[in-house]
Amino acid sequence: MIDGIREKLMVLSRGGVRACSESIKKLHRREGGVDELIETARANLKDMLGIIEQGKQGATLASYLDTLYQELVEAITLRTILQGKDMQPPSRLDPPVPPVPFVQGICDAIGELRRACLDSVRMEQFEEAEHFFNLMERLHEHVNSLDYPNAMIPEVRHKSDVNRKLINATRSDLTMVFQMNKLTKNLSRLTKN
Repeated sequence: MIDGIREKLMVLSRGGVRACSESIKKLHRREGGVDELIETARANLKDMLGIIEQGKQGATLASYLDTLYQELVEAITLRTILQGKDMQPPSRLDPPVPPVPFVQGICDAIGELRRACLDSVRMEQFEEAEHFFNLMERLHEHVNSLDYPNAMIPEVRHKSDVNRKLINATRSDLTMVFQMNKLTKNLSRLTKN
C-alpha cells in the first residue's frame, strides 16, 4: 500500500515540478499561461497533501513534498517580482510552505533573477536590470542572515555560496555594460559636435 502511495506522490510531484519549470521559462520569455501552470503545480501539491493526510503517513512521506514546495516558491517568487508585487511570507501562501523549502526556493529564485537581469540588459532596459540586481542582493542578504547549521536548513549554505558567485558575476557584467553604454553615449555626443 505504501508503495502505491509513493508512486502517486512521485507522479504528482514530477508533474508539479514540470509545471513550475515551464512557468519559469514562460516568465522569462514574457509569455502567457504562467498563472495556469502555477495553479497546476499548486493543485498537485494540494493533492499530495491530501494523499499523505489520508494515508496517515505524514512523517514518512513528507519528504516527497519538499521538491515541489521549493519549485513552487521559486516560480511564485519570480512571478511576484516580475509583476512588481510584494512577496508573501511562507505562511500566507496557498498551501502554506514550511520554512526550509521556502528558503531553498528563494535561493533558486536568485539565480532566475540573474537571467531576468541579463535579459533586461539585452533589451537595453538598464534601470530594470539594476532593480533585479538589487533584489538579488537583498534576497541573498536575507538568506545569509539565517545562521543555522546545514542539518537544520539543508542545501542553503551551498546555494548561498553559489548565489554569491552569481551576484559577483552579475555585478561585473552590469558594470561593464553600464560603462560601455556610458562610453557609447559620450562618443555619440562628441561626434554630433
